[in-house]
Amino acid sequence: MKYVHAWAGVVCLLIAWQLATWLWKIPEWLLPSPIDVGKALWTYKAELPRHVGVTLYETIAGFALAVLIGVPLAVLLVSSAAVWRALYPIVAGIQSIPKTALAPLLLVWLGAGYLPQIVIAFLVSFFPIVVNTATGMVMVEAGLLDVLRSICANRWQIIWQVRFPSALPYVFGACKISVTLATIGAVIGEFVGSDAGLGYMILAASSQLKTSLAFVCILILSALGMALFWAVSLLERLLVPWAAPSHDIAQQI
Repeated sequence: MKYVHAWAGVVCLLIAWQLATWLWKIPEWLLPSPIDVGKALWTYKAELPRHVGVTLYETIAGFALAVLIGVPLAVLLVSSAAVWRALYPIVAGIQSIPKTALAPLLLVWLGAGYLPQIVIAFLVSFFPIVVNTATGMVMVEAGLLDVLRSICANRWQIIWQVRFPSALPYVFGACKISVTLATIGAVIGEFVGSDAGLGYMILAASSQLKTSLAFVCILILSALGMALFWAVSLLERLLVPWAAPSHDIAQQI
């Protein structure tokens, strides 16, 4: 029963969308109706799985790379004030570069294939992981740190036994944000140079005024992002159940 309101909202939106295209006689190339989108989904059902698989692979690879690099980098930043002052401005500077500006250069440097899209997905998604992990490691009670120092715990013992475990909720919160950003990064890369993927299909469909197909790809991307978000949330509940937020926030309102 808890999903009834969500499905009711979706159904109402689809009905309103369909009625709007009928009443105002909006052409399909401008705004396809839900029925037109459903027809396009059926028409291209044989081609879509390959393109979905490409985008999913690029997204997961870029996100995994962001976690594998971002978390250790955050630990390194917190390990020393000098390291923080030296590296954090560089990390922030890289984040401030528009990824659409980097995409053509990555295509030249790395060549054709999946690697440029994976790198863009990584660049888009790693900054929230670094910042949130570092923030969680810093947000430790001062009294607890004083107790650990009083028993002669060294810097790395404090990091691995106190700071990092306390930062796990922050890490998973960042991962939920970053996994959806990785999807966006993969699509940006496919826009610039690719012969496969949902971003490529959107670009090709738009150039041929096949707006229904573009909507199909957009909806699949939305579903893909939501599925990855839920997958990270499930992993959070399994690994850090004491810190994971309630699954149904609506019950707390």
